[in-house]
Amino acid sequence: MDTIFNHRRILVCHNEEPSQVSFDFSDHRSWLWAPVDEEMLDVLRLYPCRKCPGFADLLLHRWSPSWNVETLEEAIEDRLLAAIRTHREALGNITMVDRHLGQLLHVALVNLEYERRGMQSQSSVFENLATRVCAPGEVLRATPVQFNHLRVSLFWPALSQRSTVQEILAKPQASFAVRCRVVLQPETTVATWVLLAAKGRI
Repeated sequence: MDTIFNHRRILVCHNEEPSQVSFDFSDHRSWLWAPVDEEMLDVLRLYPCRKCPGFADLLLHRWSPSWNVETLEEAIEDRLLAAIRTHREALGNITMVDRHLGQLLHVALVNLEYERRGMQSQSSVFENLATRVCAPGEVLRATPVQFNHLRVSLFWPALSQRSTVQEILAKPQASFAVRCRVVLQPETTVATWVLLAAKGRI
């Protein structure tokens, strides 16, 4: 037996011999909980998120043959960008998203993960790249946050409470980018990096 799942969670079996399989799903020596919660069920397309599903929802559903970290990261980025747009619309500001800047932020997130692991980072590489994307008089400001879970609904409240984030969100002339990096680790642990950046005359 390799995998067991229901409408809320996927569990992967560690034991190779059937005689050693324990059906105590809380035993982490035998079962690995896939790092998903109710926020990500709709993204992974396991089952429709309804409180009282009809009989049609009990039919077999088709989903992508493999869900990977990139899918989770993209979903988190899209959700945070939507929250940024909503926040700035309430202030009467238009939100410009810089996709090129978002790709550049991946270099910074790799450096942050290296530092978290105690490895040597290449922060000078990101600094040199950042100076090239900024026009004369422009400034690039970025705020990283690291979470140890994938509860996406808690990401924006944690970001929006930071004074640096509140300051750049209030700037009328700025372009924004969000980059996420999810690092899966043993024992159902996860390191989720979120980096919010703004570029302009700020």
